[in-house]
Amino acid sequence: MAKKKKAGIDPKILRAQYRNQYLRELKRLYNQIHPDLFSRISNRHLEKIFLSRGRTAKLVIEGWILPEWFTKYCQDNIREHMVNNQIEIVPGGLTVNLHQFSNYIIPLMAWAKELAPLFANDPWFEEIILNNFEKFMNQYEHLMNVISLVLMYMLTQPPYQFCNLEYIIENGYSPDGSPRIEQKYKLRLARSAKARIIYNNGEKRTAYEVLQNFHKAYNPHKIAPFTPLTFLPSHFGVKTEEPEEKPYPVFILQHALDRLDERLDCPVFGYTTSLIVDSLQSGKVYKLSAHKLLVEYHIEEAKAGYLQVDVREDVILIRTFLFLTNETTPEGQKLRTHLGLHTEDIKFLNIDKLTPFLETDILKDEKICTLLRDSGCESLIHLCETVKNSSFWQLPEETKEMAEKLKRYMMEGEK
Repeated sequence: MAKKKKAGIDPKILRAQYRNQYLRELKRLYNQIHPDLFSRISNRHLEKIFLSRGRTAKLVIEGWILPEWFTKYCQDNIREHMVNNQIEIVPGGLTVNLHQFSNYIIPLMAWAKELAPLFANDPWFEEIILNNFEKFMNQYEHLMNVISLVLMYMLTQPPYQFCNLEYIIENGYSPDGSPRIEQKYKLRLARSAKARIIYNNGEKRTAYEVLQNFHKAYNPHKIAPFTPLTFLPSHFGVKTEEPEEKPYPVFILQHALDRLDERLDCPVFGYTTSLIVDSLQSGKVYKLSAHKLLVEYHIEEAKAGYLQVDVREDVILIRTFLFLTNETTPEGQKLRTHLGLHTEDIKFLNIDKLTPFLETDILKDEKICTLLRDSGCESLIHLCETVKNSSFWQLPEETKEMAEKLKRYMMEGEK
């Protein structure tokens, strides 16, 4: 005997259940804004608020067909950040996450002027609701743009794939004509060109064209597609024999990208690479020879090392990344002069990269800090303090003991 198929649930019942659940949460939140808020809103306006509720920002991909797991990964990250980031609505009272703000607070703000006559004799309504709409929305957009920045770093896979992720919020309408905020993240991907670099000795290396865009985390209106990065040789103080100076494209060797990852070891993939453009634009230049340079590389305002750059006949080539303590950097030369530390010593002590300074007790030792400052390496201390306050580095709860070994070695060299 054939089994009867289960009858599907009536969509109207599902909608009614969802609406009741929504209104229960609405009541709970609005009562925390003010005990009189929910009770004074008419059923007609409650329905308008329900229809105007926000939806989770969706990912829109332009120009690429990407696997389902990729879009799901992005969407899960968006949801996670919307739950974890919060906005304070009532000081010392109600704080909501971004998902709650989108679903329950934005609709209230959208209908606030129409609701105002119901609260004409209540100063708190004007003070909390009417006067704070722009402030709350600015906070919300700021946090949503932070999400786009974090995702952009996570999805960028230099040198192969660069991600530009733009958060867009605009006024829209629900099917019945009620106003509703529409939100989306627009994803654009770009791939950089490859080149074969041939040296005088015949050695061949693969290099990738450096791309730039104008993604500003706190200003979503300054977005531009990725374009090849170029510089005039004179930007680096290099003179050419050409009658008219022309901009050169910038390429980076895979070796430089590997050293950047190895020596800074940032857990957010793509973050350190994204700082290359700013460093080339504003970093101080040191000449090694007529066409060989060191350009300061910065994390925020802290110097982390140097990009070794060649200005060749028709290209600006980033050959490698040198951490601050490398013997060929100005700081490395001072470590050699003042403390007698050479390349072998720096490698033996494991201080040729950032991680040991963050995961050990080195910089908790005042004597070591004094030795570093006296050797011209105060920028190392500044770098570590900057990184410790950054959300892009995850520091261990317990630090390893290394200070005594390093201090004895450094003080022997000082003698």
